[in-house]
Amino acid sequence: MQVIFVTWRNKRRMFEFSGGNTRTSFLYNLIKYVLKPENIVEYNLDDLETLTLRGIAGLAHLLNTLSPSMSIFLREVRFQYINCNKIIRYVQSSDKDIVIILDHIRSVIMISKCLEDLLRYRLKFIHISHDYSGEFPYTTRMLSPLNKKALNILSKIDPITIVVSLRDKILYEENAKLSKVIVFPNIYPPVNEAFKPIRLPISKNNDELKIVIVKPIIDKKYAENIIKIVKMLQKYSEYSITMEIITSLKNSYVNNIVNINKETSEKVKIKISDNIPDRIEYIKHLSQNHLGLIELYGGRSSGSNVRRYDYAIASVVPASYHLNVQGESLPHELAFLDIPDLISKIVQLTPNELHKYGIENMIHAYQLYEKHLNNIINELSKIKY
Repeated sequence: MQVIFVTWRNKRRMFEFSGGNTRTSFLYNLIKYVLKPENIVEYNLDDLETLTLRGIAGLAHLLNTLSPSMSIFLREVRFQYINCNKIIRYVQSSDKDIVIILDHIRSVIMISKCLEDLLRYRLKFIHISHDYSGEFPYTTRMLSPLNKKALNILSKIDPITIVVSLRDKILYEENAKLSKVIVFPNIYPPVNEAFKPIRLPISKNNDELKIVIVKPIIDKKYAENIIKIVKMLQKYSEYSITMEIITSLKNSYVNNIVNINKETSEKVKIKISDNIPDRIEYIKHLSQNHLGLIELYGGRSSGSNVRRYDYAIASVVPASYHLNVQGESLPHELAFLDIPDLISKIVQLTPNELHKYGIENMIHAYQLYEKHLNNIINELSKIKY
């Protein structure tokens, strides 16, 4: 058996610190572990790029400020304009059974140009889904044809689709009429070579409240909400607090947060840290905290958040705007309506209580992981020609 892996990301984006990359990397490695292919070929967007695609991407960038809706349209449409010749030539030259792994719905769109050619061969497909609403942002009239196209391609190739939640499973089965949809939530603990989870030691100082925020890029609105939280905690919390912000980009908004620390350092200390690429060290680092903040406003209509489960496996209680609490349930998480509601919930909990709740979350997350790991291994093992 041979594997072809196709991703919509270019080389640079494949190494970004993001939940999407965490999911892709983990599931791709798990699939390879189960299938044990003799040979693997990988194609990213740079490998399949055309001048047309590059031109559309450039135009989308120029229109980002002038016409955001047109920019979004062009950013999504461009994935249709790749050169499939490398994939077709590889399939034609192989005398082995082939499984094609498609990362995200954008990679499904990428094979649209060569779909009919690929369907001439006895190929198996696996689609790594990230979030139904995130993968199908094509709800506007302008993008609805792309929505239909993607669903039509999925119906034709009938892949094993790996989704993040039971809700996403229902959405894919109803809208694309797929027959093989497996739930694997965004739970990625440190694992050994056989993907069995490794429990890391937990060390917390319960004399103070430790809050962590993992946010690769902080925008103006998010920064303003953090500043509100810091000021209210300074006023209403009984405990000394350390708030750590782990981010990829130390922009002016992050600097504004740091400046607030000069006013609040008596009770709330702010620490800015770089991303931690090593997964084990990252989870160990998170486990020093009691509470982890996720989204502070807005909402998601599907899927689940990688950070939410990263916090859980690190024995941290997640806190998120109520519309963002999606996916498999956790025993303890703070869902809030607004910043005052969040503060009211934080100040009613002690570090010791949050420590206890975090341990319960961790145990539950590991149990969920092992359950879904067994399911996905069983389903992938059934791939036969």
